[in-house]
Amino acid sequence: MMVGRCGRAVVGVLLAGFLVFFAPRDVFGAVFTAPLEGTVGVAMEAFAEDVLTRAAAEGAELVVFRLDSPGGLVTSMRRIVSDILESPVPVVVWVAPQGSRAASAGAFLLQAAHVAAMAPGTNVGAAHPVMASGKDVSDEE
Repeated sequence: MMVGRCGRAVVGVLLAGFLVFFAPRDVFGAVFTAPLEGTVGVAMEAFAEDVLTRAAAEGAELVVFRLDSPGGLVTSMRRIVSDILESPVPVVVWVAPQGSRAASAGAFLLQAAHVAAMAPGTNVGAAHPVMASGKDVSDEE
């Protein structure tokens, strides 16, 4: 009887250790998410830089920017693109929610990401009227 109890106790301890060893655990560290909404400008530039700096300092595994922008300043776009490209933390730019856009400068932010993603019903790129010849349509026509 004594061996039976001891044997069961040993098996129980081994089983508990086995379960603890294979227990589900976080595969990823912190994931930072932040919106980039509106015109690409100095404010968005500073915000994106702060998010990327903080993510790197805190050892984040990933940064996800949710983008909805009509475009904006080329200088700010170039700085944000540079920050994304130089980021030690992988960056996902996700155009969302439905109806959002990554137009003009926003398209470059999307292209700079390590992963570019778009929700259904979103669009990317510049959209302006052109003639069949490819020339811009003037206001007079």
